[in-house]
Amino acid sequence: MTNTIFSFLTFAVFVFGWRLNRPARGLALTVWVTLSLAAFGQVDRHSLLAVAILLLLQFILIFVNARTGVLRFKLFPLLYAAVLLVAHALLKVNIPGISYLVLSSSLDLWMRLNPEKSLPNENLAPGVPTAFERAFNLLSFPKLAVGPITSVKDHWDPPPATEQIFRVIFFGVLKAFILVNLWRHYVPAPAWHDLHGPGAFLWFGFWNYVNLYLEFSGACDLVAAAFWLFGFGCPLNFNRPYLSLTISEFWKRWHVTLGRWIRNHVFIAFGGSRVSPGRVSLNLFLAMVISGLWHGLAWNYLAWGALQGIFLVSERALGTEARIAKAGPLVRFSSWVFTQLLVTCSWIIFFAKY
Repeated sequence: MTNTIFSFLTFAVFVFGWRLNRPARGLALTVWVTLSLAAFGQVDRHSLLAVAILLLLQFILIFVNARTGVLRFKLFPLLYAAVLLVAHALLKVNIPGISYLVLSSSLDLWMRLNPEKSLPNENLAPGVPTAFERAFNLLSFPKLAVGPITSVKDHWDPPPATEQIFRVIFFGVLKAFILVNLWRHYVPAPAWHDLHGPGAFLWFGFWNYVNLYLEFSGACDLVAAAFWLFGFGCPLNFNRPYLSLTISEFWKRWHVTLGRWIRNHVFIAFGGSRVSPGRVSLNLFLAMVISGLWHGLAWNYLAWGALQGIFLVSERALGTEARIAKAGPLVRFSSWVFTQLLVTCSWIIFFAKY
């Protein structure tokens, strides 16, 4: 029965998705993903109630503002704060992630309205976004729980070719539903309190590295594909991070939209790289500390972010990326091994149980 429902809804995407206007497609996307999850038993009545409330708020933003224009910029952060609390209470979604999304949307809008007072930012599209575009970016249900962290501009971009959409869907399903379950079934998760010796801790970090990548990147791939099927743009959140030769490259490949958000709204806001070298290093370190706190207010997240900041500041001081770019195969391989070792060690702190 569930497969029949899901097949029908998927068919409806192709039949009706491209014929609707953008607001209708936004609402249809939310309904489709919600019903699909319900068909597989992945959401309960509380989650469905939360989604219904989000749909209602989305409708209010689209309809009321289109008719009256009463929802001005200063009211949006207050309204979205209410949405944030509702979503957290009923849907149990990532409240730090939504907080960043709210702030990002408000800052993007402010910079569009005040270009002479804002720093240069290549991720901003020209013009002021409509009420629908702001509402859709903030209230789109598929990305609330897993990401990515998008801007209004991301949804203005056209979707990729059909071949790429189906390729991303294939690998998303492969990672999020097949490989991750095989990994968990045949490779038991190491228990934190049973770890003894450096090897056991490294295995703990590596196991969680693989598990997180398969689950997180697969889910983000499917979220992006869902947006594409309805004609909206959405960035891919992972770009083969296990190939990274340096920590700097790792953060260009891992959770790409979080790194972009931190760069645009934290690092650049602190002055970016247009200040003294010491200040640049401090800005970089603080940006990564904040990226750690994005995951939650806990000591292990704070320590993990600080460690990433130390890695990046050290690489910048040593000119690691420039050296690796000119190095031979053996040095590049050694750098890859060392980078993956550092990443694995950092996951030990991230997933520590206390």
